[in-house]
Amino acid sequence: LHTWRGLAIFALMSMILACFGSAILSGWRQNPRLKSWPPPFVFSISYWLSIYVPVTLLASIDNNFIWSYFIALGMTFGLFAPRFVITLAITIFLSFCWFAGDLTWPVTGNNLGNMTGTALSFLSLVIVSLTIQHLIGERFARAHLLRQLAHSNQELEEAHRLLAETAAQEQELAVLRERTRLAREVHDTLGHTLV
Repeated sequence: LHTWRGLAIFALMSMILACFGSAILSGWRQNPRLKSWPPPFVFSISYWLSIYVPVTLLASIDNNFIWSYFIALGMTFGLFAPRFVITLAITIFLSFCWFAGDLTWPVTGNNLGNMTGTALSFLSLVIVSLTIQHLIGERFARAHLLRQLAHSNQELEEAHRLLAETAAQEQELAVLRERTRLAREVHDTLGHTLV
């Protein structure tokens, strides 16, 4: 902490923690627009950039922080649909390899081996996370279907209630019609007989 690098590292790490804390404390799930998954793209990309940029700055100040790219990778899985996850995971992978010194020319066997190992790590994380993402997506789809079913059930109950009221009114109307018909018959037959 005696040089500008230490202060910058401390500030960037604080920024990352503040970003995590703000998402948790603000209750981004309480916003009705964010109750579905994935969240809106504008929210997701701004939140992702608020993690990716400080991590990149940390890695440029001190190479030991390149492992922080896994934080950005984890955030990618939680914020984006699969089509964006793959693009952003490749971006994070290339950034990681750049700061690890593996993207140099000419490519040596050591660099190629490091990149292959890193690629396998990233690929396995992406596959596992996309599988989990798929399961989470199905959960949200099922929850949406259950909400629709409950809403349809309420509408059906209301329609059933209205139908029961209509049936009761129809029955009452039928009784009144029958009374009127009987009264008319009694009046007509009795009146003709008397006349």
